[in-house]
Amino acid sequence: QHEVPPLSASPGFTREVLDAGFFYPPPTMLLVGPLGLLRLRAAAFCWYLLLGTALVACIVALRRTFFPDGSRVELAAVAALVLLFRPTYLTVAFGQTSFLTLLALIALWRTRDRPLSGVFLAAGTLVKPIFAFFVLYPLLRRNWRALALAAATGGLLSVITVVLFGPQVFLTYFTSNPIQRAPTSMYNLHENQGLLAAMLRITHYDFMHGTPLLYPPFVIAAALIVGLTTWAVLRLPRERGALALALMVPAALLIYPQSLDHYAMLLLVPLFYVWTHRAELGLSTGFTVALLTAEYGIIRYDLGAIETLATFSLWLFLLGLALRPLRGRATEPLLQPALG
Repeated sequence: QHEVPPLSASPGFTREVLDAGFFYPPPTMLLVGPLGLLRLRAAAFCWYLLLGTALVACIVALRRTFFPDGSRVELAAVAALVLLFRPTYLTVAFGQTSFLTLLALIALWRTRDRPLSGVFLAAGTLVKPIFAFFVLYPLLRRNWRALALAAATGGLLSVITVVLFGPQVFLTYFTSNPIQRAPTSMYNLHENQGLLAAMLRITHYDFMHGTPLLYPPFVIAAALIVGLTTWAVLRLPRERGALALALMVPAALLIYPQSLDHYAMLLLVPLFYVWTHRAELGLSTGFTVALLTAEYGIIRYDLGAIETLATFSLWLFLLGLALRPLRGRATEPLLQPALG
């Protein structure tokens, strides 16, 4: 067998990743650290085996969540919709963790009003920090037991991380955060489809003026998105929790500064929700098909160049639904079958 030659990183990769450091919270090392014990090919095989398993689990979980009494035909339809989604291809192509994040979101969705949701909230945040935005749901719903369980889960994983990797590695993330060393150009990359990146590209922002995170138009827009989302969630009765959480998904993708295009895997949850609850939401089948087709098309258009538009339009649409009375009674039990 031939040995794999040492990898040589490009100047851009070195500047944006290696020189900056590990962007994720320290407990994330529990997920990726064991790969360092393996040879390159073995590590890559194990990593893609994990991602493939997570993809299959996402398809099955989406079917069981939104089509609990579905047939094999519906399972095939769910699989087709997931596989045709552009972020699915990107997740595989770049070996990203978006399948794991989606799986955590589905688990959070299924347990959203139970204390167990705190475990999935903590786990999802350790996979991708964008998940921390969903702490708003138990906070606004005053689900203190879920918040306590999330804190306990995060604390336990942090203790394990300190034991395995040492306190210095853990503390360095907070005393010398990688974001401080990351080049500002990362915020307007084509792959970054958050609202900040879209604004920076449109206005040709001059980075010499300081950190783009404090770009005034973005700060104002993010405050409005968070404020309107919070207001809408507070207005919704408890039995409309599905719509509240669905609204938070595009909001999180919009305000997160590093919302890369494959993060849009999370949009599958609100899209499936709209489709399966179109009658309750007062939507015709034709309109719903057109909406989902438009979302898929915009995300795919020009290699995802205007994916932000798809996220923003879905947020506006769900916000409109949340701010008006809904027809009929919610069918929440269909969305919360027992785990297992």
